[in-house]
Amino acid sequence: MELNGVFMNARIQIENLSFKYPSRPGRSRSYIFRGLSAAFEAGSSVALLGPNGAGKSTLLNLLAGHLKPSEGRALIGGTDISKMPADEAAKLVSVVPQEHHPAFNFTARDMILMGRAPHNGFFGIVSESDHEIVVEVSKKTDLEGLLDNEYTKLSGGERKRVILARAMAQQTPVMLFDEPEAHLDIRHQHMFFKLISGLARDENKLCIYSVHNPSLALRYSSVVILMDAVGENIIIGPTTEVMTCRNLETAYKVKFGMAEGGSMGALLYVET
Repeated sequence: MELNGVFMNARIQIENLSFKYPSRPGRSRSYIFRGLSAAFEAGSSVALLGPNGAGKSTLLNLLAGHLKPSEGRALIGGTDISKMPADEAAKLVSVVPQEHHPAFNFTARDMILMGRAPHNGFFGIVSESDHEIVVEVSKKTDLEGLLDNEYTKLSGGERKRVILARAMAQQTPVMLFDEPEAHLDIRHQHMFFKLISGLARDENKLCIYSVHNPSLALRYSSVVILMDAVGENIIIGPTTEVMTCRNLETAYKVKFGMAEGGSMGALLYVET
Protein backbone atom coordinates (compact mmCIF):
# COMPACT_ATOMS: atom_id res chain seq x y z
CA MET A 1 0.00 0.00 0.00
CA GLU A 2 1.21 3.49 -0.77
CA LEU A 3 0.39 6.81 0.84
CA ASN A 4 1.24 9.62 -1.58
CA GLY A 5 4.13 7.55 -2.85
CA VAL A 6 5.29 6.39 0.59
CA PHE A 7 5.20 2.64 1.12
CA MET A 8 3.10 2.02 4.22
CA ASN A 9 4.78 -0.74 6.16
CA ALA A 10 5.68 -0.92 9.80
CA ARG A 11 9.44 -1.20 9.44
CA ILE A 12 11.52 1.43 11.22
CA GLN A 13 15.19 1.83 10.41
CA ILE A 14 17.41 4.00 12.59
CA GLU A 15 20.66 5.18 11.02
CA ASN A 16 23.38 6.72 13.20
CA LEU A 17 20.73 8.48 15.28
CA SER A 18 21.98 11.03 17.80
CA PHE A 19 20.25 13.65 19.88
CA LYS A 20 21.40 16.41 22.19
CA TYR A 21 19.53 19.29 23.78
CA PRO A 22 20.99 22.80 23.57
CA SER A 23 23.77 23.22 26.11
CA ARG A 24 22.98 25.12 29.25
CA PRO A 25 24.59 25.59 32.68
CA GLY A 26 24.12 22.60 34.92
CA ARG A 27 23.50 20.06 32.15
CA SER A 28 25.93 17.22 32.82
CA ARG A 29 25.88 15.59 29.39
CA SER A 30 25.48 16.96 25.90
CA TYR A 31 24.26 13.92 23.94
CA ILE A 32 21.30 11.94 25.27
CA PHE A 33 22.47 9.12 23.01
CA ARG A 34 24.75 8.98 20.00
CA GLY A 35 25.23 6.84 16.90
CA LEU A 36 22.23 4.57 17.43
CA SER A 37 21.56 2.20 14.50
CA ALA A 38 18.96 -0.57 14.38
CA ALA A 39 15.99 -1.91 12.43
CA PHE A 40 12.60 -2.96 13.84
CA GLU A 41 10.24 -5.07 11.80
CA ALA A 42 6.46 -5.29 11.50
CA GLY A 43 4.96 -7.69 14.01
CA SER A 44 7.46 -6.77 16.75
CA SER A 45 6.69 -5.62 20.27
CA VAL A 46 9.68 -3.50 21.30
CA ALA A 47 10.32 -2.44 24.90
CA LEU A 48 12.45 0.59 25.80
CA LEU A 49 14.01 -0.05 29.19
CA GLY A 50 16.30 2.04 31.34
CA PRO A 51 16.45 4.31 34.39
CA ASN A 52 14.93 7.79 34.48
CA GLY A 53 16.83 10.16 32.21
CA ALA A 54 18.14 7.41 29.93
CA GLY A 55 16.43 8.92 26.89
CA LYS A 56 13.44 6.60 26.43
CA SER A 57 10.88 9.38 25.90
CA THR A 58 13.34 11.31 23.72
CA LEU A 59 13.75 8.31 21.42
CA LEU A 60 9.97 7.89 21.18
CA ASN A 61 9.60 11.57 20.26
CA LEU A 62 12.23 11.18 17.54
CA LEU A 63 10.42 8.15 16.12
CA ALA A 64 7.13 10.09 16.19
CA GLY A 65 8.68 13.02 14.33
CA HIS A 66 8.07 15.37 17.25
CA LEU A 67 11.81 16.03 17.60
CA LYS A 68 14.45 16.35 14.93
CA PRO A 69 17.67 14.37 15.42
CA SER A 70 20.96 16.17 15.94
CA GLU A 71 22.54 13.62 13.62
CA GLY A 72 21.33 10.63 11.62
CA ARG A 73 17.75 9.78 10.77
CA ALA A 74 14.79 7.51 11.51
CA LEU A 75 13.04 5.99 8.49
CA ILE A 76 9.54 4.55 8.26
CA GLY A 77 8.95 2.68 5.03
CA GLY A 78 12.16 4.24 3.73
CA THR A 79 11.06 7.83 4.39
CA ASP A 80 12.60 10.16 6.98
CA ILE A 81 9.81 10.70 9.52
CA SER A 82 11.20 14.09 10.61
CA LYS A 83 10.66 15.45 7.09
CA MET A 84 7.09 14.23 6.64
CA PRO A 85 4.13 16.63 6.95
CA ALA A 86 2.30 16.10 10.25
CA ASP A 87 -0.94 14.97 8.60
CA GLU A 88 0.91 12.32 6.57
CA ALA A 89 2.93 11.15 9.56
CA ALA A 90 -0.32 10.72 11.54
CA LYS A 91 -1.40 8.06 9.05
CA LEU A 92 1.77 6.10 9.74
CA VAL A 93 2.44 6.61 13.45
CA SER A 94 0.07 6.88 16.40
CA VAL A 95 1.22 7.91 19.88
CA VAL A 96 -0.15 7.02 23.32
CA PRO A 97 1.33 9.66 25.70
CA GLN A 98 1.66 9.32 29.45
CA GLU A 99 -1.11 11.87 29.97
CA HIS A 100 -3.44 13.97 27.84
CA HIS A 101 -5.32 17.09 28.91
CA PRO A 102 -7.79 18.29 26.23
CA ALA A 103 -8.62 21.98 26.03
CA PHE A 104 -12.35 21.27 25.86
CA ASN A 105 -14.74 18.92 27.62
CA PHE A 106 -15.23 15.89 25.37
CA THR A 107 -16.87 12.55 25.96
CA ALA A 108 -14.81 9.38 25.76
CA ARG A 109 -16.52 8.66 22.43
CA ASP A 110 -15.46 12.07 21.06
CA MET A 111 -11.88 11.47 22.14
CA ILE A 112 -11.71 8.09 20.43
CA LEU A 113 -13.29 9.50 17.26
CA MET A 114 -10.39 11.97 17.05
CA GLY A 115 -8.26 9.01 16.05
CA ARG A 116 -10.12 8.98 12.74
CA ALA A 117 -9.17 12.60 11.93
CA PRO A 118 -5.99 11.79 9.92
CA HIS A 119 -8.14 9.71 7.56
CA ASN A 120 -11.13 12.07 7.34
CA GLY A 121 -9.49 15.47 7.71
CA PHE A 122 -9.86 17.37 10.96
CA PHE A 123 -13.17 18.85 9.79
CA GLY A 124 -14.26 15.81 7.80
CA ILE A 125 -17.58 14.02 8.05
CA VAL A 126 -17.68 11.16 10.56
CA SER A 127 -19.02 8.05 8.83
CA GLU A 128 -20.94 5.06 10.12
CA SER A 129 -17.74 3.07 9.65
CA ASP A 130 -15.93 5.46 12.00
CA HIS A 131 -18.56 4.87 14.69
CA GLU A 132 -18.24 1.11 14.21
CA ILE A 133 -14.48 1.38 14.72
CA VAL A 134 -15.07 3.32 17.97
CA VAL A 135 -17.36 0.57 19.27
CA GLU A 136 -14.87 -2.12 18.26
CA VAL A 137 -11.86 -0.55 20.00
CA SER A 138 -13.94 0.35 23.08
CA LYS A 139 -14.73 -3.34 23.53
CA LYS A 140 -11.04 -4.25 23.31
CA THR A 141 -10.13 -1.61 25.91
CA ASP A 142 -12.96 -2.32 28.35
CA LEU A 143 -14.64 1.07 27.73
CA GLU A 144 -18.06 0.07 26.37
CA GLY A 145 -19.98 1.45 29.34
CA LEU A 146 -18.00 4.70 29.49
CA LEU A 147 -18.28 6.05 25.94
CA ASP A 148 -20.74 8.82 26.81
CA ASN A 149 -18.98 9.85 30.04
CA GLU A 150 -17.01 13.09 30.16
CA TYR A 151 -13.34 12.37 29.62
CA THR A 152 -12.17 14.72 32.38
CA LYS A 153 -14.35 12.93 34.94
CA LEU A 154 -12.86 9.52 34.24
CA SER A 155 -10.19 8.01 36.46
CA GLY A 156 -6.54 8.18 35.41
CA GLY A 157 -6.60 4.56 34.28
CA GLU A 158 -9.82 5.04 32.32
CA ARG A 159 -8.41 8.09 30.56
CA LYS A 160 -5.32 6.06 29.69
CA ARG A 161 -7.50 3.41 28.06
CA VAL A 162 -9.39 6.09 26.12
CA ILE A 163 -6.11 7.38 24.66
CA LEU A 164 -5.12 3.81 23.76
CA ALA A 165 -8.48 3.33 22.05
CA ARG A 166 -7.97 6.60 20.14
CA ALA A 167 -4.60 5.36 18.86
CA MET A 168 -6.13 2.02 17.88
CA ALA A 169 -8.88 3.88 15.97
CA GLN A 170 -6.14 5.76 14.10
CA GLN A 171 -5.20 2.43 12.46
CA THR A 172 -1.52 3.16 11.86
CA PRO A 173 1.14 0.53 11.07
CA VAL A 174 3.39 1.92 13.83
CA MET A 175 2.23 2.57 17.41
CA LEU A 176 4.32 4.30 20.10
CA PHE A 177 3.52 4.17 23.83
CA ASP A 178 5.11 6.31 26.56
CA GLU A 179 4.98 4.36 29.85
CA PRO A 180 1.68 2.59 29.14
CA GLU A 181 1.54 1.08 32.63
CA ALA A 182 1.30 4.52 34.31
CA HIS A 183 -2.02 5.17 36.14
CA LEU A 184 -3.20 1.58 35.61
CA ASP A 185 -3.96 -1.03 38.25
CA ILE A 186 -2.34 -4.45 37.89
CA ARG A 187 -5.27 -6.01 36.00
CA HIS A 188 -5.38 -3.22 33.44
CA GLN A 189 -1.58 -3.14 33.13
CA HIS A 190 -1.64 -6.73 31.93
CA MET A 191 -4.72 -6.09 29.78
CA PHE A 192 -2.90 -3.14 28.19
CA PHE A 193 0.27 -5.11 27.44
CA LYS A 194 -1.67 -8.12 26.15
CA LEU A 195 -3.42 -5.73 23.76
CA ILE A 196 -0.09 -4.29 22.60
CA SER A 197 1.33 -7.78 22.04
CA GLY A 198 -1.83 -8.77 20.17
CA LEU A 199 -1.66 -5.71 17.91
CA ALA A 200 1.90 -6.66 16.97
CA ARG A 201 1.25 -10.39 16.61
CA ASP A 202 -2.24 -10.46 15.07
CA GLU A 203 -2.32 -7.20 13.09
CA ASN A 204 1.37 -7.10 12.12
CA LYS A 205 1.89 -3.68 13.68
CA LEU A 206 5.19 -2.42 15.03
CA CYS A 207 4.59 -1.46 18.67
CA ILE A 208 7.33 0.36 20.59
CA TYR A 209 6.88 1.35 24.23
CA SER A 210 8.87 2.70 27.14
CA VAL A 211 8.31 0.82 30.38
CA HIS A 212 9.62 1.08 33.94
CA ASN A 213 8.85 -2.45 35.08
CA PRO A 214 11.38 -4.93 33.61
CA SER A 215 9.06 -7.83 34.40
CA LEU A 216 6.43 -6.47 31.99
CA ALA A 217 9.04 -6.11 29.26
CA LEU A 218 10.31 -9.63 29.89
CA ARG A 219 6.83 -11.09 29.63
CA TYR A 220 5.33 -9.14 26.73
CA SER A 221 8.08 -7.84 24.41
CA SER A 222 9.88 -9.62 21.58
CA VAL A 223 12.72 -7.06 21.34
CA VAL A 224 14.34 -4.87 24.01
CA ILE A 225 16.31 -1.63 23.79
CA LEU A 226 18.17 -1.39 27.10
CA MET A 227 19.59 2.08 27.81
CA ASP A 228 21.82 3.15 30.67
CA ALA A 229 21.59 6.48 32.49
CA VAL A 230 24.29 8.21 30.41
CA GLY A 231 23.44 6.94 26.93
CA GLU A 232 26.77 5.21 26.45
CA ASN A 233 25.75 1.57 26.78
CA ILE A 234 22.68 0.73 24.66
CA ILE A 235 21.93 -2.93 23.97
CA ILE A 236 19.36 -3.97 21.35
CA GLY A 237 18.21 -7.49 20.61
CA PRO A 238 15.75 -10.30 21.33
CA THR A 239 14.24 -9.99 24.80
CA THR A 240 15.72 -13.17 26.27
CA GLU A 241 19.22 -12.26 25.04
CA VAL A 242 19.20 -8.67 26.27
CA MET A 243 17.46 -9.12 29.61
CA THR A 244 20.14 -10.93 31.53
CA CYS A 245 20.75 -10.04 35.14
CA ARG A 246 24.21 -8.75 34.23
CA ASN A 247 22.89 -6.36 31.57
CA LEU A 248 20.10 -5.10 33.84
CA GLU A 249 22.51 -4.52 36.71
CA THR A 250 24.79 -2.49 34.42
CA ALA A 251 21.89 -0.29 33.29
CA TYR A 252 20.09 0.17 36.62
CA LYS A 253 22.97 -0.10 39.11
CA VAL A 254 21.00 -2.49 41.31
CA LYS A 255 21.26 -6.23 41.88
CA PHE A 256 18.84 -8.37 39.88
CA GLY A 257 17.85 -11.99 40.37
CA MET A 258 15.54 -14.08 38.22
CA ALA A 259 12.59 -15.58 40.06
CA GLU A 260 12.13 -19.31 39.77
CA GLY A 261 9.97 -20.11 36.75
CA GLY A 262 12.32 -19.07 33.97
CA SER A 263 12.01 -16.27 31.47
CA MET A 264 8.28 -15.73 32.11
CA GLY A 265 8.77 -15.30 35.86
CA ALA A 266 9.02 -12.01 37.73
CA LEU A 267 12.31 -10.23 38.16
CA LEU A 268 13.44 -9.65 41.72
CA TYR A 269 16.01 -7.06 42.66
CA VAL A 270 17.53 -5.56 45.77
CA GLU A 271 19.52 -2.38 46.10
CA THR A 272 23.26 -2.76 46.47
